[in-house]
Amino acid sequence: WLARARLAQRLGMRDSAIGAYECCLRELGEEAAAMRPHDAEGRLALQPLQSMASAALLDLYSGHGGMLAAALEAAHGALEAATLRNPARGEANGDDQGTPPAVAAAVYRAVATHGLQAVREALSRVHDPHPALGALLDEIEEWGAQGADR
Repeated sequence: WLARARLAQRLGMRDSAIGAYECCLRELGEEAAAMRPHDAEGRLALQPLQSMASAALLDLYSGHGGMLAAALEAAHGALEAATLRNPARGEANGDDQGTPPAVAAAVYRAVATHGLQAVREALSRVHDPHPALGALLDEIEEWGAQGADR
């Protein structure tokens, strides 16, 4: 599914790419759930794929206002995958040391496109969002990044 999603994205077939990335994440989740609880090595092997697919979905979703909540769900998934892969990245400091650059860039892009308040409102609809998302939005507000005034 990941190869199909990448191809669809390169061909500009946004809806097909979204569908394929969602199928990829669903299958990776099912595969991780089917693993034995003590198979940490197997779960860690899936994390880069989950992170990559989540970040790509975030990128596809972030440019569209009606999909901000879905974009932030994808950001949450990418952050969770990065945290599992590297526990030191789990700090909610909102900078590129703790937040994967693809996630930070997509959140900045969403704020620049839709405004900080719209992104915060969408984040409020995400169940149990990753702490790094809130920290990243606080950083955007603090530094007055493009879109922080709306």
